[in-house]
Amino acid sequence: MRAWRAEWEPRIPLAVGTLVAAIALAAITPLPVGVFWDDGVYLIGAKALASGTGYRFVHLPGAPPAVHFPPLYPALLALVWKAGPVFPANVTLLKLVNPILLGLAAALACVFGVRRLAMPPLAAAAAAPICTASLPLIVVAGVLFSEPLFLVVLFLALLLAERAAKLGGLRRALIAGFAAGALVLVRTAGLALLP
Repeated sequence: MRAWRAEWEPRIPLAVGTLVAAIALAAITPLPVGVFWDDGVYLIGAKALASGTGYRFVHLPGAPPAVHFPPLYPALLALVWKAGPVFPANVTLLKLVNPILLGLAAALACVFGVRRLAMPPLAAAAAAPICTASLPLIVVAGVLFSEPLFLVVLFLALLLAERAAKLGGLRRALIAGFAAGALVLVRTAGLALLP
């Protein structure tokens, strides 16, 4: 039994993440980006960052700064935009980001379940896809919303905070604090993690 655990336990989060990413990829719709207000704003922010004009609403007169939306998700999309700079041909690349992120979030949720919640690995492997491959998240993963990135950074920040609390040390605490700060740069709701 121990040999099985040693061999398969590290692979379980990878399998969970792959499964959830595959489900999310299969659920992508051919809807254009910009159908919702938020995905349009994220797309515009990504275009502005990729073109070097800064984080601005380039579609508005005077291109005002995009201060109402945290910049980390548009910055990630801008990196993808740089890889495929021709719009709308790059929409396919941009739409691949969230399913991959959702798969990563599922893998991290599985790790968090085992390490922090002391769940058996197979129980965590069952719980993580139930939560991350639920209909609301699958729908969100099909459009350019920041929730999948938020989940990835949230689970990373929680794992780092738990490690800092358990092992102590200024360096670990600073890393956990930076991760919590990054969470705020994805969605302002991440402010709740800072305290």
